Amino acid sequence: MLNILLVDDSVTDAKLIKRFAQLAQIANPIVHVESGPQALSYLETEPLPGLVLLDINMPVMNGHEVLQAIRGSENPSIARLPVVFLTTSDDPEEVARAYSEAVNSYVVKPVDAAGFQTILRSLTDYWFQIVRIPSSNE
Repeated sequence: MLNILLVDDSVTDAKLIKRFAQLAQIANPIVHVESGPQALSYLETEPLPGLVLLDINMPVMNGHEVLQAIRGSENPSIARLPVVFLTTSDDPEEVARAYSEAVNSYVVKPVDAAGFQTILRSLTDYWFQIVRIPSSNE
């Protein structure tokens, strides 16, 4: 079973997302890292996740910079990972910028538990059940 890599500087948000994933009966383990550099290090040393959930507003290295590093990776398996921005920003310019940088999806964090469960269930169903993506051997 593939992991979900959650990159979010907020430990509180990460705990909530993990809890909402449990409530939504998502079986994929969620691995949380708190920064862009930690995420990039994880991608170089661990088995690759099946999905990256990436916050935009982080110190040191923001989500755009992490996305650019992923897409620019010399490892094609890393460069083509599905990356979803999961963020509080609903700014249309931010959305446009994200897609111009080749994010796979842009999702605004919901404000309630039911909304989070719905989004997490939809994302995992889509990325792990519906679409076909290249494996690391393809």
